Amino acid sequence: MDRAGFNEVQGVGTRGDPASTESRHGFGCLIGNGLSVAYNPELSVRSLTEGILQEISNLSGGDAEQALFRFARGFGPYKPGDFENVLGLLESVGDSLMHLRRLTGLARSAKSAAALDETVNFVRGLYRQGFGTALALIAERAQGQGEAKLEEVIVRTCEAIARLDKGPSPLIVVGTLNYDGLLLAGFLNSLEAGGQLADLADGRERQRMMPSGRWPCLGTRLRNGDDFPRCKVELVNLHGSLGWLEELSSGEGWKFEFDCLRIDDFWNEFKAGNAVFAPMVVLTNQKERAVLRWPYELAYRIFERRIRMCDRRLIAGYSFGDVPVNAALSAAAKDRQDDSQPPPHLLVLGHTEKPHALQAQAAEATGIPRNHIEVDGSGIPDSVEGRLWRSWAA
Repeated sequence: MDRAGFNEVQGVGTRGDPASTESRHGFGCLIGNGLSVAYNPELSVRSLTEGILQEISNLSGGDAEQALFRFARGFGPYKPGDFENVLGLLESVGDSLMHLRRLTGLARSAKSAAALDETVNFVRGLYRQGFGTALALIAERAQGQGEAKLEEVIVRTCEAIARLDKGPSPLIVVGTLNYDGLLLAGFLNSLEAGGQLADLADGRERQRMMPSGRWPCLGTRLRNGDDFPRCKVELVNLHGSLGWLEELSSGEGWKFEFDCLRIDDFWNEFKAGNAVFAPMVVLTNQKERAVLRWPYELAYRIFERRIRMCDRRLIAGYSFGDVPVNAALSAAAKDRQDDSQPPPHLLVLGHTEKPHALQAQAAEATGIPRNHIEVDGSGIPDSVEGRLWRSWAA
């Protein structure tokens, strides 16, 4: 395999050892929000944050960003333009106040407990409003860009991933941090994948349910273990999905069709406090704590287990900002090293004019040596099946 060096504004590559064209590889992919933004720029974190703050401002009659900024100064750094930071702050404060509720016996006034309860309900209601607004915006913006755009960005990427391994028992795992369902749609529309796709929903267990109490939707139970059927592509939603909902009465997790949830107006019903299900997504900066719980813990465990076996890794549209994701990537690389296996070859796709800086960032986050990392800075979808992709995949 010719892994010629590449050092231009659009990319940086390294030279590796030749390999037989008949060699078999496992392909472990991580897809971040950059793919969704390529489909619709309004899915960027900053744009979504503006939408959330505008919604809260409209409802409250005040400037939500200024109010939250002043509130946040008492709790540590506040990062403007990042809805995960905004919602994470509200989530943490609501939980903290609930713990203080146990100490109201120290108060001299019997009204203290009631006042604290009212404050907790207010903070949690504000959190639910922001949480539901974020999901409603993502659901709205993850459609409507036209069939051509879906084909150009999403299906094209999914087709390229699905054709990475032509062997009789391919190993292609795709971990995603996105909630919007675009990858699922892309693989289902991919001729190369041919419908051979498995995810954390167990197709053997289905049931009609009413997530908001208004409209029946067909739900598929989420898995409790690593029991994926044999298939061409395994899709692992590390931080959940818009279609994943928890039944509040039982704590069970289900996957629903996005279109049915849209018809049901589920996210607005959730914001209003009317839904009997709750979204199952990791949507705040409290990820390190959240991913210790099912189903996210299971998703991480499956993803890390799979990519340990992959000597080819792809990271696309990810800024290396999530601590648990980086920990999983670096743990998988260390396991290969401990087993005396060579480091995996990593291809990073991103939109940058400083590929060397992105290469260094990737090495630090994943634990993979820089001379095993290639970067194509031309962005998605231009970098998909480009020159670096072809040499990496060979």
